Amino acid sequence: SGIYKDSEFKKGYFEKLPLTDHNKRKAYHLREYEVYKASLIKEKLDIFLSHDWPLKITDYGDKKSLLKVKPDFEREVKE
Repeated sequence: SGIYKDSEFKKGYFEKLPLTDHNKRKAYHLREYEVYKASLIKEKLDIFLSHDWPLKITDYGDKKSLLKVKPDFEREVKE
């Protein structure tokens, strides 16, 4: 499970330790490779978890306070 970000989806995992602040944010983005691995599961699944936010969910909360605490979300909120 990870957070979908179009610009990171097709990339592999190339972050190296120690992680920079930028790479800490990139490391949890969902990659196409993860989706491929999940597609190989042939057994029946009872539960699937994801923590991606629904589109436009920020329209239903205090967007201004969120962006004050998490300014890196600004571009994603506008997309």
